[in-house]
Amino acid sequence: MGNILPFRQRRAEEPAHLLLRLYDDALLSIGAARSQMTARNYVDKGRHISRAIEILTELSRTLDQESRLAHNLAGLYLLCTAKLLQASSRMETEPLDSSAAIIGKLRDAVAVALQSPGDQPARILKFS
Repeated sequence: MGNILPFRQRRAEEPAHLLLRLYDDALLSIGAARSQMTARNYVDKGRHISRAIEILTELSRTLDQESRLAHNLAGLYLLCTAKLLQASSRMETEPLDSSAAIIGKLRDAVAVALQSPGDQPARILKFS
């Protein structure tokens, strides 16, 4: 499985930029899983899907559950995780594409919010 340690080492990084990097990492893992699936390289497909799931789990774990937005994000992360597991077990690319689309939209929303002065797109995260 992937190593979450780099995530923990990045905690000093500004939360919104960290969020972008994690979304990017998840998208890269999903894209790599798709490529490995079509190449019938099942071991690497599984490794990349596992990495994307680890990222989503960590993102969900860091949410401040008091916020309605955070609660909704947790639901989206859970949906994406379920789709990734479905893709892996059924060898289907559509659930990978669906998860990537959701994560991509979340990533784009954070990127736009970062460009708006005064917005704090990562305030729903809590780091201990």
